[in-house]
Amino acid sequence: MQAPLFHAERDEAGWILRLDRGRGNSLTLEGLRQLEDFFVDQGPGAAPVRIRHTGAPFCTGLDLDEVVALDRARMGEFMRAFHDALRACFAYPGPVVAEIAGHALAGGALLALACDRRILVADSGRIGVHGIHLGIAYPQVAVELVRHQLSRPEAERALFTGSWLEGAEARSAGWVDGLVPRGELEARGEREIEVLLQAGPKAFSAAKLAARRPTLRRLEVVDPDGAESWLDQWFSVETRERVCRALRRVDRPSPRPRQRKE
Repeated sequence: MQAPLFHAERDEAGWILRLDRGRGNSLTLEGLRQLEDFFVDQGPGAAPVRIRHTGAPFCTGLDLDEVVALDRARMGEFMRAFHDALRACFAYPGPVVAEIAGHALAGGALLALACDRRILVADSGRIGVHGIHLGIAYPQVAVELVRHQLSRPEAERALFTGSWLEGAEARSAGWVDGLVPRGELEARGEREIEVLLQAGPKAFSAAKLAARRPTLRRLEVVDPDGAESWLDQWFSVETRERVCRALRRVDRPSPRPRQRKE
């Protein structure tokens, strides 16, 4: 039986979701369903959520060991669960803050983008999406989250080149909202919740829904043509070879961070 993706605990400030399944906190079908259930089950009076993690990475994306073994129908089911989990986080009425002290890559970066604020420990890891390096474009939910949270030029650079960023460059590009020393991460996350709720939880929820309504409407239904096109790419010979090579590597090399132009 798989370890759960996260454990939820409640304190005076709200919920803490601690990603702690090991294996880079990678996303499994069971974990994605667990994540969706948590955000949906809280209801309209949703308490604040801080997403923390155990181990070095925040989340390294989809569990490749699991998904590489899936046939087309099961992979379609997996990607629907991925869509539903990220949409549930993005639509959550209460504030959600990601406290990141390590790599947030691919699906892990998208989980962070589904949150309201992202705080990164300086020099702790990289953040970004890189599916393009496997020879596939991004699924609908990824495109919508990237376009909603990032500027148009940065969104296109992410979607077209799969660059990973770190530190001050990730902050400047809008991937994260703050950089902190490691010992200050949790206190900064709690402070972000206070700032978001300074006008009250009802006002925050109403404002969040108004700002996200157009994107949420587009995510209400998975585009069937887009989903089939993505699966065609995933099951192409080229992509399967690239995924298998990635699984064989012990230390997966990453694209160089973009160099800021002077």
